[in-house]
Amino acid sequence: MRRILISILALFVTMMLASHGADGQSKKKKSQPTPPPAPQVQEQPAPVPQPTVNRLIVNSFVSDPDLTTHLVITDLDGTSPTVHIQFYDENGTILYDKYEILAQFGKINYDIYKVLGQKKTTGTVRAESPTGRIVGQYWQFYNDPEKHGLNVALPASNGDGFSKLLCEHFGSVPDITSTLVIANTERDKPTIVNIKFYDDEGTILAMIRKVISPNGHISVPIHDTLKDALKDSFKETLVGVVYVDAEGGQHITGEYWERSDSQHYQIALPMEGTQKTR
Repeated sequence: MRRILISILALFVTMMLASHGADGQSKKKKSQPTPPPAPQVQEQPAPVPQPTVNRLIVNSFVSDPDLTTHLVITDLDGTSPTVHIQFYDENGTILYDKYEILAQFGKINYDIYKVLGQKKTTGTVRAESPTGRIVGQYWQFYNDPEKHGLNVALPASNGDGFSKLLCEHFGSVPDITSTLVIANTERDKPTIVNIKFYDDEGTILAMIRKVISPNGHISVPIHDTLKDALKDSFKETLVGVVYVDAEGGQHITGEYWERSDSQHYQIALPMEGTQKTR
């Protein structure tokens, strides 16, 4: 009997000690500080990409009753883009300003003389679209049937322009009228250009410096320019290449025009953008 009582007493003590230990562990756990919640990282909104503006420039147009000239702008990707069309004279003065919405895969075809209110003038055309890619052309027809051999057309240039241009060939010949047309793509500042003429062997013939108004263009008659620059060393027949640098990294575009009334032809070729000049 005594042994049983001793066993019961030992069991009771063991149970009390176990209960006391559990309470101590529980208190220890409760006494531990609760870690602060992890800070929430706010996600920054993704930047909204700026729309790509597709720009074209017609370096030279003519509005004249003796000519029929057209500006053609076409939707390249079928997005029915909105196009901002502006005509400027040679000095960069605005002549016409309008927005057009092209039909899907469609085009607009401006009769320039009519659009400008039968005004006789020359200048440049700018076409811009932030909503789709566009392509363009300039067409020039002579109303006199005897001058149909002088009809010409050429694509619009990249309106972003280049800081350096190359004219791959020029001819300075007595019975040929050859002209460089250089347009300033800068909207709000004039551009100074250095025009360098070289012969076919790469020897420099002459260099001239010109200022082009914002949104304007210049026409450089090659034969007269070389005659004035070379003076006594001038030769009536000269051929070669032309490099044009825009100072300050500003951008330009250009064309080479060549016409012969005696041979009944006229050509117009865009100048190439290049990374280097001589």
